Amino acid sequence: MRKLTLLCAFLGLAAAALAGPISFSGQFSPGLATVTTNGGDGWFDSSGAPVWAAVWGSDAGSDEEVITLVTWIVTAPVSGLSFQWSYVTYDVDGPSYDPAGYYLNGDYSQLSNDAGPNSQSGVISGLNLNSGDVFGFYVDSVDDIEGRAGITITGVPEPGSFALFGLGLALAGALHLRRKR
Repeated sequence: MRKLTLLCAFLGLAAAALAGPISFSGQFSPGLATVTTNGGDGWFDSSGAPVWAAVWGSDAGSDEEVITLVTWIVTAPVSGLSFQWSYVTYDVDGPSYDPAGYYLNGDYSQLSNDAGPNSQSGVISGLNLNSGDVFGFYVDSVDDIEGRAGITITGVPEPGSFALFGLGLALAGALHLRRKR
């Protein structure tokens, strides 16, 4: 009975770990990231790892497009990846000159809204990554002048992860109570 209780608790924890929030540790550790600034002065701020990290775009005054890109090579499959993003731009021309988002295998998926306010946020959930995928975040400084933008990424657990974890704990608790009687 004790082994079954431990198995239920373990399965709940494992299920929660397989699907859920990004964490800037393990395969997404800042030390494993590749940061590309394309000659600009953008940077990757990993000081909040493992909870959050930010990508800041260039504002070097080149009047050329400069993409600041931070990527990782996925080493183990990830099912149902989720994260919260917060975007801010200080570009006097607004968000259309500094779009930001996530990157997957050569495709840029913009999260910021070109017509939106200078400060925006949202949640992405359900991303599935395979081993060998290249995944990351970017800020595209379209004009590289008049103010920079940044995107901050924070892990947000999906409701399904909590449900699976809770189910594992509930089963473990029920089995424990049954054993006590």
